[in-house]
Amino acid sequence: MMYFKSENLRHMVYKQLAEATSTDKQNIKMWYNVENTIGKGHFGVVKMGVHKKTFQKVAIKKIKKGDIDAKDEHQLRREIDVLRVAKHPNVVSLIDLFESS
Repeated sequence: MMYFKSENLRHMVYKQLAEATSTDKQNIKMWYNVENTIGKGHFGVVKMGVHKKTFQKVAIKKIKKGDIDAKDEHQLRREIDVLRVAKHPNVVSLIDLFESS
């Protein structure tokens, strides 16, 4: 459960989450060139990526949903929620979110 200081902030966050998971963004390879592995973590691997239109270099966290249990999924969803709204120079920014079946 997430708590917000205002109804406007809650609405903005949920709107951004809905936009990030819209069906036109389901295929990451339409938007990014996925390159070599640059790290590994608890939930999966991190790949180097380059946006096809802007050429912005990004880190792509690739998670195999079948490998995580309900508790891990809750933690992952919470991480996504926090990263989506976090704006700080010492915190990575969540640019896009792609989810496949």
